[in-house]
Amino acid sequence: MNVRPRHTKIVESISTSFGLLIREEYLGYPEAESNIYMVDGDGKPIWFAQREMDGDAYANHIVLLDENTIRCASWNGFTSDINLKNGTLIHSEFTR
Repeated sequence: MNVRPRHTKIVESISTSFGLLIREEYLGYPEAESNIYMVDGDGKPIWFAQREMDGDAYANHIVLLDENTIRCASWNGFTSDINLKNGTLIHSEFTR
C-alpha cells in the first residue's frame, strides 16, 4: 500500500488487523488534527487518535501494548494508551 502523508512526512507506520497505523512528523503538523491516525487499504483515514489536550502532538515512537492498544508520548508530556479499533484515548498520564 502506498500511503501519502496528509501534512508533513510519515515517520512511522505499523500494519495492524484494523488497518495501517501512521504517525506523521509533529513539527509543522496542524494543531487541530492528531498526527497519529489509521488508514484503510485505500489509504483513506479511518480515525485520528484522541489527545489529552487540544493542540498537542505525539512526538515519540509508538509502542504496541497488545493487538488492541498502543502507547505513545506527546510533546506536552502525556503518555497515552490508545484503542487501535477506533483511536479513543483509554488512559493518559502526565509523565514529564
